[in-house]
Amino acid sequence: MPILEHERVVARTPDELYDFVTTPSTWLQWHPSVVRVTPPLDVPAREEATFTTEVRTPVGTGINAWTVGRCVPGREWHAQADMSIGGTTMLTYRIAPHRDGALFTRTLEYRLRSPLLRVADRIVGRRRIDEESRESLDRLATLHASHDPATPRRVAVLGRGGAGKSSLARRIGSLRGIDVIELDAWFWRLGPRL
Repeated sequence: MPILEHERVVARTPDELYDFVTTPSTWLQWHPSVVRVTPPLDVPAREEATFTTEVRTPVGTGINAWTVGRCVPGREWHAQADMSIGGTTMLTYRIAPHRDGALFTRTLEYRLRSPLLRVADRIVGRRRIDEESRESLDRLATLHASHDPATPRRVAVLGRGGAGKSSLARRIGSLRGIDVIELDAWFWRLGPRL
């Protein structure tokens, strides 16, 4: 059974990070293979919670049916999934305090039932899963890199037409490392409305 373990320091407190990574709907933001979470759980998944994820796999799209196991809020989270391609996945998150936030360790264990899939996993799948696991932790760390409790993550820029709101917002966004959403562009993205 392959076991892949990766860790990163994330600029969040252990409790904040735990709540974020154990909320399945956030997986769409930081895990490259997750396509959909059903139901869209917007709160941390607790013991015995169930949900499914649609994922891209080395052999196509699959469905993982998850059941959450033991949870120690702020420190540890376990879940197991039955994979539609035939097999099981065990996922463990461990979180420890770190001087720069929290040390996040993600352990992924999986077992494939089909001998053909096990061979494919040895040839290409395991390497791809390992790369995606590393990428997911990189995305997670980047997503929270600019987090400083004293620094707002959202800034609203208001003013009259032609006052320079867009320019100021772009400047703030580039300095703070946050996305800029121009409401006019968003509102008019589908064209004029009556």
